[in-house]
Amino acid sequence: MYEAIDILILKAIENGYKPLYHRPVVLEAARLALLTSRDEWRIIDGRLQALRKQGRIAYQAKGQATGKAGWRMVNQRPGSTP
Repeated sequence: MYEAIDILILKAIENGYKPLYHRPVVLEAARLALLTSRDEWRIIDGRLQALRKQGRIAYQAKGQATGKAGWRMVNQRPGSTP
């Protein structure tokens, strides 16, 4: 059910967009909201947390490494699964 939004979220992060405000992600969340009766932002936040728990993304707080806060992709070895 969430495969499409997960892909959109990952693409948004890879391209430097904030998933919560990226139009393709929001449109897919709106479609899912109609099916699940959940708020769009809660769907996006839930998927972000699920992807974080899978080890595919991480949140970088302001001041860490590059100094810019936001979601980032986690480098994984080819062929490894989180």
